[in-house]
Amino acid sequence: MAHPSDTMLANTISARGLVDTGASVTAICRNLAQKLGLEPEGKRVITNTHGQQQVTQYRFLAGFLVRLPASGASGGAAAPHMLPEVYGIDFTATASFDLLVGMDIIRQGNLLVRRSGEWSFEF
Repeated sequence: MAHPSDTMLANTISARGLVDTGASVTAICRNLAQKLGLEPEGKRVITNTHGQQQVTQYRFLAGFLVRLPASGASGGAAAPHMLPEVYGIDFTATASFDLLVGMDIIRQGNLLVRRSGEWSFEF
C-alpha cells in the first residue's frame, strides 16, 4: 500500500487483506488511510446489507507479492505487482484485516480457490 504520489514506492506499508468476492469495491480501513496520509476523495454511494449509504472514498496504490516460478528446489521468490490507482471506500478496522479486496481488483486477475482451502491469484 502506498500514497498515490509515491510513484517510486519509497514509503510502502504492508497490510493484511481479506479477499471478498461478494464485495464490488475495495475498502480501506480509516487507520491505514491515515498512516498513508490519504485525503478523502469525495463520497460514494454504496448498497450493502444496511441499504444505501454514502461513504468516504480514498485513492491509493495497492499491490500484491506475487510468487515467481521456482528455479530450484527452494521455490520462487516473491516480487511486487502494483495495480493502477485504486479508489476504495473507508470502513472501520477489524482485528483481522485492514483492506477488503473487492471485485474491482479481483477481476483484474485470476482467482483460484481449491476445495482444500489452497488458493492463488495471478495477474
